[in-house]
Amino acid sequence: MELITDFPKYLVDFVQHLDMLHMVIGGVIALLLGVATGTIVGLFVTPVLASVVYIAVDAVLPMLHRAAPVMPAFDKALLHEAITLYVAFFVVILVVFLIKKTILAVNIWKKPLGNRIDKLNATVSRRLQRVEAGDKPIYVDPAKIDCGFLLFPKQLRGLIDVALAHEALLTNKTELWRAVKRINPSVSIYLITTNENIDPKDAILAIDNFGKYDGHSIGMDIMQLSPDGGHTLVKIYVGFTWLSSDQKIYLAAPQMILPKK
Repeated sequence: MELITDFPKYLVDFVQHLDMLHMVIGGVIALLLGVATGTIVGLFVTPVLASVVYIAVDAVLPMLHRAAPVMPAFDKALLHEAITLYVAFFVVILVVFLIKKTILAVNIWKKPLGNRIDKLNATVSRRLQRVEAGDKPIYVDPAKIDCGFLLFPKQLRGLIDVALAHEALLTNKTELWRAVKRINPSVSIYLITTNENIDPKDAILAIDNFGKYDGHSIGMDIMQLSPDGGHTLVKIYVGFTWLSSDQKIYLAAPQMILPKK
């Protein structure tokens, strides 16, 4: 009980005694780990890691002045500090997480339109190729894949995150996406929202806005997502782009795009 009642006072003291160096250290840790956080569970786990890293860095800071590191005493003061750090890091990481989701969840209908749409419509039909189950699969160098994406109705925005996009890609193109994750674990993922009448051209328009259309090929497929435990199925598109002189758009059935050996 004393730990809880003393906490507000310790929090005020902690903030008042923060110097610029420690604020920079804390800010860098929060920013890096906030950007790396991709799930709701991670929001609660990451501040623990951030707190441990901060305390460890603080312990070795005297070495900058050629002094011995100062190991923290495992007492109530350290517990107060750990709880304070957790709360502070949680707030900052939450803000970074929300900003990141806002940036990645692009509503393509807010993008500037114009003659570019007509040009895209003209090229899409020419570049489009369907790859059905039983056809000859397409082989792609996983090292050339530079982003994945998920296109979904905007009413699902709060239910879909980067981790779910990776899961969908692993389900739809299992062997290929495993190879991509092994080569480039931090591959970019774009969450693209549109209205209820979802169309693959919406994804292509957004991909063009990201600069991933010209000089690229695109692979995508339709999947179904249930936001209510199976009662309702919602159509989504899952896909990825890769550097390619062919500049094809493949509507490829599950497992019909494979890694090039």
